[in-house]
Amino acid sequence: MSSPSDQRNNTDSLEAALNSGPRPKALSSRRGFKIGAVALTLVVLTAAGYSIAQSLREADWLFALGPQQASGAANQAKDQAAAALAVEDPSERSELQVFANQPGGETILFLTEPGKMIQFRPGHYGNHSRLAREIVRQAVLLAAREELNVTVRDASIGDPSPQGQPSTVVEVAALCAREKTAIRLSRGQGEKRDVLFERTLRDSERLNDYLTLTKNAEAAARDGLPEVLTKLGVKGKAVPKKGDGRLSAELDDQLLKMSFISQFAAIRQLHEMIRTDGSSPWRLHGLARGYANLGVLTDFQWDGAGQAYKARALLYAQRDVAARPGAPVARWNRAYAATMAGIPILALNDLDAASRFAKGMAESTRPAPPPWVELLDAHCHFAVEKLAKLRNGSVAELGALLSVMAVEHPSRTDVALRAAREAIVANPECFRAHDALCNVGGVANLHRATIMAPQILTEVIPQRIAELPGVPEVVRKTIQGDQDEVALTRALDAAADPARDPAEPSWGALARIIRETRFVCTYRRLDFMANHWNVPTDEYWEDARPLVAEHRFCPFLEALARRTPDHAEILAFAEKLDTTNLGLNASAIEQLFVKKMPPDLKPKFYGITPFLSDWNTHDLSLALLYYRERRAADYAHKLLSVSPNAPYAMGMLVDYAWDEAEKKVDDWRKQVGDHPSLIGPLARRYDKLGRMDEAEVLLKRYIELSPDPWAYRLLADREKARGNLARWKEILDEYLAKVEDHGLDHAKVRVEIAESLMATGLYEAARPYADAAAESWAEWAMRTAQRCAEGQMDWPAAEKWAQARAMRYPGNSGYDWIEFCVRTGEGHPAEASDFTLALLQRMGDQAGDQIVVPRAALLIAKGEPGKTFDSLQRLIKAEAENPSGDQAAWVTLLAAAGQAGDAKLLDATAEQFLAKYKTTSPKFSAILAKLREAIAKGDPNTLDQKSVDALIEETEVVSRVGPALVVASYLAGAEQHEKAKPYWKQAAEKGESFFWWRLIADGQLRQRAR
Repeated sequence: MSSPSDQRNNTDSLEAALNSGPRPKALSSRRGFKIGAVALTLVVLTAAGYSIAQSLREADWLFALGPQQASGAANQAKDQAAAALAVEDPSERSELQVFANQPGGETILFLTEPGKMIQFRPGHYGNHSRLAREIVRQAVLLAAREELNVTVRDASIGDPSPQGQPSTVVEVAALCAREKTAIRLSRGQGEKRDVLFERTLRDSERLNDYLTLTKNAEAAARDGLPEVLTKLGVKGKAVPKKGDGRLSAELDDQLLKMSFISQFAAIRQLHEMIRTDGSSPWRLHGLARGYANLGVLTDFQWDGAGQAYKARALLYAQRDVAARPGAPVARWNRAYAATMAGIPILALNDLDAASRFAKGMAESTRPAPPPWVELLDAHCHFAVEKLAKLRNGSVAELGALLSVMAVEHPSRTDVALRAAREAIVANPECFRAHDALCNVGGVANLHRATIMAPQILTEVIPQRIAELPGVPEVVRKTIQGDQDEVALTRALDAAADPARDPAEPSWGALARIIRETRFVCTYRRLDFMANHWNVPTDEYWEDARPLVAEHRFCPFLEALARRTPDHAEILAFAEKLDTTNLGLNASAIEQLFVKKMPPDLKPKFYGITPFLSDWNTHDLSLALLYYRERRAADYAHKLLSVSPNAPYAMGMLVDYAWDEAEKKVDDWRKQVGDHPSLIGPLARRYDKLGRMDEAEVLLKRYIELSPDPWAYRLLADREKARGNLARWKEILDEYLAKVEDHGLDHAKVRVEIAESLMATGLYEAARPYADAAAESWAEWAMRTAQRCAEGQMDWPAAEKWAQARAMRYPGNSGYDWIEFCVRTGEGHPAEASDFTLALLQRMGDQAGDQIVVPRAALLIAKGEPGKTFDSLQRLIKAEAENPSGDQAAWVTLLAAAGQAGDAKLLDATAEQFLAKYKTTSPKFSAILAKLREAIAKGDPNTLDQKSVDALIEETEVVSRVGPALVVASYLAGAEQHEKAKPYWKQAAEKGESFFWWRLIADGQLRQRAR
């Protein structure tokens, strides 16, 4: 059987991309650009309804705990060293470089990326939040940009450094001790450190107190930091007076497009307006929303740019709140920034404050809330049904993305898949939604999703860039010249020189977003092919590698693409691992080390990814997923502390901390109603408790909202437990008829039905289910189809599936074709033998008797016993200390020598066996002694068969196959075929434990029958 055709899928529509079937080589990023739009023809399922009520409560405060530290003297020494470094943690520090006297007399400030987190920080049991650090860093840039009107650049988002050497260098430290967060600007180190500015921005152990941190950081950006920068010689320019500065309808509409290109362009336009025409509340709001959007749209990437964008959003939103604390509009915009930053509790507080402020205003002066305010409120309450009703018109794209964020945890659900698809249809350039679609899993879904996102990045994004206002000519020419993505990002970097283009964010930031998006797309495809689809990645990786060759984690992809891990290469990558901004998105790197490295070579991790993560819904949901088995309750409490209506956290407490959850379920149901993330776990819990009626009600409701296979199975199993098999099958049939198959879910259900029917002898009824499941080409599904066909004695069909299993899954099922032929006496044993032998020949002598003995058996059965002597003799030496492998090699060599008619080798081998095993294998040794007597006489007719038969009869039944095989081989090699026949029959009947010896005997019997 052949594998699915190996071809490129020239997808020309979103519908085709979402519904095409798997092929070994998927469409990867092409070297040149094919400019053109992707047609939007997907028919999307309507989101299911929810009834959500709200009851806000304060969650208890808990510190985040990283993974357990390793113990031992070596680790204690490392802990002590780390403690010494704790005060000078490089991950808290950046350099502020002042470039004076740039072209036109300009001064440009450049802020470097923070350093690497070296290792676990002893005693620091709290998330070393990247968002908190970025709020501090971005406050420095905010002071320079808004108070001094100076051009700034930030390496964290991909801005390049100005040309030349800086005139002044200052260390910017975001000191993140457990009890507080502080900012410090200084020069020098240790006792020689000259502290220029230091201020505490968070003075409590509430690590998620982003509000206090943002307030104080923004205040420092207005009062304190500008003066320090001026003393450092930063020459500011006059700040334009504040004007009306309302946003045009076109710009406001652009801010509602959930594409990083749209947000990038809108932010650049807003910064330029403020730089040349002055600030205004509306322009601040625009920047807050634009940066918030850019932050959430890059949430899935593996760098720290998303945190920088979210920090800027919070600071710009706070800027207007500080100026107008009682203005509802200011609170609405800060709620927007908090929502996109993943801090719903802050958003809810601001929405409530805005409502109170508005009610206290005269109707004539009361502002109308923007159309997205209701969306924010619905999202923060996880009111999915309300979100579905509100996401239309100008806020359709925003509403679709907020819907994704409201149902994406747990990820492997139908409701999450539908939400992601709807967001992609609303804007195909929303790569945040594409990544959410990948998280759903499923072979069919992953194949489509991992093709579609990189295709849009290749075919659509360059055209969007070419259409941007003010796009540099070098970039436009690169796109028009149909050059590859690497050339495009390099052109963007070249155009980002602040001496030529002072606008923010720089074109280099856009290049960074493209590179990081490409990296994640490539990772998703490789992970799917290698770990889910289990097909070779060589051809895809060869095509995709040039586009990610310069990425810091390219060696990780290289290791993922390899079928056989290169341990030295992985260790080298681990030793040089760049831990800068290494958040939970990059946890796959740690999984690589765990899965592909032997225990004694695994690199040690010190909790870097959780410590650098944030107290927001994105990171805490991931932490809850990754660490649920050990600390589900802990992380669920943390998530509820920042998102008090989070049904995912509630559901995890139902699953892992029922004693606590049971007391809160009624209140939770009032808060989030029938949200699937809560009622799914609740249905499972009630089922375990035997509260069947309650479980059934919830399961039926869950299926209405998210028709997932586990829910149908649980509902069906309840009927099966009652003995109602007809209803059990009816429920599963309903699932197959009504629910889309995202991967192998339908195949699994069909196998379950088929196996149940076969268990009662109903092979004919089982056959359609078994065959349909096998068409998925999953090994376990084909195995069921083979068993079903055998039950009907449909030998051609059974052999078809045995052959397919062997060819498609040689690592696990490579012997199944020949095994079928030998066991049933049907099929094409010669072809099966040739296939299996070719498979084993490729493996050399690796894996000892597991390879050498089967290969020798096939050669003996094929009539080529002489080709086995050397490898079997090497195996005997190699397995000298392993009685099982050693004796298998001895018996096979004795059989090979006998069949070859090599009496000398047979005698010598028997002599060596007797010397080693005469005491432990007395019966077999006695038989070999009888053979040696006949060999010594040079006449096989002198063999004392009566004594040999008696010795075989006295041997345990399970151990008779070896002696029978050796005697038969000796007689056959001496052309005594009739005398050999009864011994061949004995060897062929002794069962699966001696399959390869049985194969030799079976082959001889077939040959003699012909």
